[in-house]
Amino acid sequence: TRGGAIAVSSRGQLRCEGSTIVTESSYARMDGGSIFAKNVRLENSSVQISYAWARNGGGLLADMLVARSSSLSISNAFAYGHGGATYSHKRLVLIDSRLRGRALDASQTLASKGGGIYAFHLELRNSSVEIDDAASGFDGSCIHAVRSMALRGSAVHLRGCRAKSQAALHVGGEVQMVNSSMTCHNSSAQSSGALHAEKVFLNSSTMKMTQIRSQVPPVALEVSVFKMEGSSALSLLGTGGHQGFSAIELSSAHENRSFDMSQDSSLVITDFFL
Repeated sequence: TRGGAIAVSSRGQLRCEGSTIVTESSYARMDGGSIFAKNVRLENSSVQISYAWARNGGGLLADMLVARSSSLSISNAFAYGHGGATYSHKRLVLIDSRLRGRALDASQTLASKGGGIYAFHLELRNSSVEIDDAASGFDGSCIHAVRSMALRGSAVHLRGCRAKSQAALHVGGEVQMVNSSMTCHNSSAQSSGALHAEKVFLNSSTMKMTQIRSQVPPVALEVSVFKMEGSSALSLLGTGGHQGFSAIELSSAHENRSFDMSQDSSLVITDFFL
């Protein structure tokens, strides 16, 4: 079965305008513990999901999920595969919207990714994502974006993330932030406890990572290219006890590796090595 509460056929879509959906204690043997639809469109609407289970997309599975002026709240959701809260095979787009997740899990197998969000592309425009208490069996304990993550005028707050391999936020390609902010607090992984991505570009944006822990280096951040401009700032505050570990590591299968800061940007690293 797909969609423990709501299931839409593969040729249809779930469209909500000025509406509210509330589900509790739903289960799907396959995908979409509460909601399954290939295409979900929300406008001026609210979705609240609690206590949901599925193979992929513990709360919701949609190949394309677009929310405009809407809110999504997902708590106590579990996936045996990927995406404890949401799974989007194509895009998850938030426009003037908010997504909140709490007590999310995709750690059943060592291959499970995206304890909170699993998406091929993740895009936020004047929106926010808040995830508290999430775990994955592999990468991206809070968020796993397969290809890219783009923020414009938006905020991402991750707290209490636990990955058995890499990173609270794991992005297979590029992270682009413009006039945006990201925080990651009290998170742990085998390596790069906060962020792992191929490339990161900050423009008039901030990243703050606090109380980050890892078993092997780097402790906080692993990228191939990192670029800051337009008064951007990166702050890394560890927990101590990481003697001999690097906080940041530039690593890639490609030879082009760089860390670039414009004149008006700042980098602060503290409390990793005490």
